[in-house]
Amino acid sequence: MSVTEIAHLAGVSQATVSKVINEYPSVSQENMRRVREAMDKLNYHPAPRRRKSPLKYGLVAVLALYKPDERDINTNFSLQLNSIAKALRQHGCDLMWARVSDPEDLPNFVRNRKVDGLILVGHQPSEAVLSQINVIPSVWLTSHHEATGEVMLAGNEDVGRLAADYLAGRGHKHLGIVNVMGSNPALDMRFRYFTFIAEQHGCRVSRFESGQPMPQQANVAKEFALIESRMEQQIKRLLAQESRPTGLFIPYDQQVAIVYRVLHRLGIPIDEKLQIIGDTDEKPVLAGLYPRPATINTAPQVMGRHAVEQLMLRLRDGDTDRQVRVVVEPKLVSGDERPTEKP
Repeated sequence: MSVTEIAHLAGVSQATVSKVINEYPSVSQENMRRVREAMDKLNYHPAPRRRKSPLKYGLVAVLALYKPDERDINTNFSLQLNSIAKALRQHGCDLMWARVSDPEDLPNFVRNRKVDGLILVGHQPSEAVLSQINVIPSVWLTSHHEATGEVMLAGNEDVGRLAADYLAGRGHKHLGIVNVMGSNPALDMRFRYFTFIAEQHGCRVSRFESGQPMPQQANVAKEFALIESRMEQQIKRLLAQESRPTGLFIPYDQQVAIVYRVLHRLGIPIDEKLQIIGDTDEKPVLAGLYPRPATINTAPQVMGRHAVEQLMLRLRDGDTDRQVRVVVEPKLVSGDERPTEKP
């Protein structure tokens, strides 16, 4: 009896059948049920086997590779971290995480190479740090400028496309990008595709950006005060235009909430004549906004889970000279819809 016959009867791939036989945890319950039913029908009962664990230390480190003056206020990282921890537990592995700006910040376990692998976050990591960890198997969770290691991507091109399609589909002809939190490869890609797709719809795109990175402040309150101050400057620039944008794409839902606050203070209503879409689906941030704007879910939990599976495959199969890039499809999350009038 062959794996091919089981796969054909179950309606799944041969790889899925192999994963079920070898008890991989990443197979869905539905596919697992179908494969096992096919095995029963074909009277196939594999001998029990023990998979050799690829783990030597039972420890994986998640490293947030940010510059000393950078802080990521996006809550998606905590969702990814929880998903990573859960997936690692299924492999009998523990997690440790650290914020690393320079080699001195590296945990001793990492510096002494007593971890099985690394999951990395950060868009522009220090070369000095990378030189210390490049011999440890790793998976990246973010777009970055280096071309080493496996990469899990949030579908940045599709984020830009979804945002442009959403606004253009509601009749907006002049669109705007508003961002005061600096640039990174992921945002650059989202903005390029947003502009490209918007122009395909016959829309004009204006950009309102501070052009400066966000320095880390002494506390979060001061940091948000700086973001709000910069945002107010950009919103005033936008409102001063004779023909101003009516559909806005604003990365990070925390920026969206600040825009609502600024617009309210300036007496500008958010209605069908001014629509906003964000891009991180941060529900706690959006819950108090009315009308609740549309946003885009980039599936941070899915990315975290698949990062672990990709790392385990790399540990099991050994180093490879081919880079694997896995793109997770983002999805539009509708907001409070109102009857649409042409702007």
